[in-house]
Amino acid sequence: MDAPETGYSTICDDFYVNTRLELRVKQPPSDRTVMDFFERMRRVCPQFSSVKQIDTEWILEALFGDQRMEWITVGPGVVRCGVVNPIRITSAYELATNVLEALPGYFGIGVLDVVSLDLTFGFDLDTDQDHYEAVHDTLLGGSRLAGLMRCDEERVVEMQPMLAWSLDRSSNLQAQVEVRPRGKGRGLGGVESCSVYATVKRTGPVERFEEPGVLVHELAGRVEALADDRVIPEIVMPLRARFLI
Repeated sequence: MDAPETGYSTICDDFYVNTRLELRVKQPPSDRTVMDFFERMRRVCPQFSSVKQIDTEWILEALFGDQRMEWITVGPGVVRCGVVNPIRITSAYELATNVLEALPGYFGIGVLDVVSLDLTFGFDLDTDQDHYEAVHDTLLGGSRLAGLMRCDEERVVEMQPMLAWSLDRSSNLQAQVEVRPRGKGRGLGGVESCSVYATVKRTGPVERFEEPGVLVHELAGRVEALADDRVIPEIVMPLRARFLI
């Protein structure tokens, strides 16, 4: 997992890695505690310089240019972080590990507080084509679901395919793949991103959350395999080919 990210960035317009920690306690953290935590993150990455609040969430951002950025979000019951268009994919894992390891000292979070940890690969494909029609034709063509529309006058206007399944017998390790179309333009110049998300989630037992760095790299290996072996060849590349028509 030390290779550059170029293999992912060459097949989509934007590639990103997001981490999400869900907690049992939904109480909003104090503003002072969040700022102290963000100062700790700035010592790890001095480029973190932009702070803003949206509703009940605080967001810390680092902008690197060339459409690259890192971010951390703290809100009631959830902590998230991510890297957009990383030069090294390992930088996303390092950020997630740093955030998770620092949380207990600032927020008093223990393993019993944790509900789940997700790691997501996101692939954005920009196009001015009708996303819904393209996703329908590429992923559902010839299926029973596609057969619900019976004549030329009938056209798909909304769809968001998602599939989740367990990766072990306990169902504590799960995979989820989602395609999120957004645009309805028909080649009229209104470019929007159609997103493909590949996620691996870890839930209990609580002992699995005691070593954040180990857990992040376990999820990283799983989501890389999910993306490389299944999501990219079965979803991303067929959609990319369709949007290039």
